[in-house]
Amino acid sequence: MPRTVGAFKAEGISIIREYFDSSDVGEVGRRLQEFQAPGLMQVFVKQAVVASLDRKDRERELVSQLLSQLHPSVLSSDQVAAGFTRLLAAADDLVLDCPDVVHLLGLFLGRAIVDEVLPPAFLTQVLKSLHSQSLGVAIVRTCGGLLSARHGAERLSNAWHGGVLSMEQVRSQFVDVLKEFSAGAHDASEAARCLTEISAHYYHHQLVKSAIELAFENEKAEADIIELLGALSAANVITDTQMAKGFQRVRSVLGDEALDYGPRARDVFSRMVQTGTKMGWLPDLDPES
Repeated sequence: MPRTVGAFKAEGISIIREYFDSSDVGEVGRRLQEFQAPGLMQVFVKQAVVASLDRKDRERELVSQLLSQLHPSVLSSDQVAAGFTRLLAAADDLVLDCPDVVHLLGLFLGRAIVDEVLPPAFLTQVLKSLHSQSLGVAIVRTCGGLLSARHGAERLSNAWHGGVLSMEQVRSQFVDVLKEFSAGAHDASEAARCLTEISAHYYHHQLVKSAIELAFENEKAEADIIELLGALSAANVITDTQMAKGFQRVRSVLGDEALDYGPRARDVFSRMVQTGTKMGWLPDLDPES
């Protein structure tokens, strides 16, 4: 157990970074309870939010879910309130590294209230501890405006645009995009728009894998899939890293794919690799081990 505030902060950062990779709320709760340091939980609340400010919506959604699921069993209402008070008081410093801090903390604060992690009265109570000209006050006002807007609670519930989806949810939405593309007018721009709305770029390798498997399944779809992947790469919707990772995932199980889709799967995969490499939207794949 950390014996100093500095040691606790170092452990807290380590826990948050691991959580961003694992999404394991239970493990975070277990480790926090091991600290037996209730007076420092407010520090962790502040750390978790600050760590997500320069990240993506995925990490912000993870933090909002973390606070909600750890409350009140691990994080009491008072501890969460103290953590947000620290955040608001530090806003004038945080803005130096995060120019959008007023908007982001307004969303975090509103989401915490909608999730019933903080009471609505917190907005009034916290003003007493903030300088009247501080950004903290501006954040409280921003949050109040978000909450009072029409459908405000509903919008705040989706503040981070569904930043965290399960693998199954993502796969299902990707398959829907591919099916719509194949069955419709082959509109790559519409597919790109849908993928942007799904906002799961860290799973785009799964889209690539599903697209390749669609080409395995339907001989007529091969040319369309090649066109789509090229267009999504050109539009910077799918990065080179995610594109290569998707092809590598298929290559690693190509034997099983051939059993599922027939021997032509190997030929289709080879043609797609050659075409993608030649056209420049598929980076050179790592040598097979």
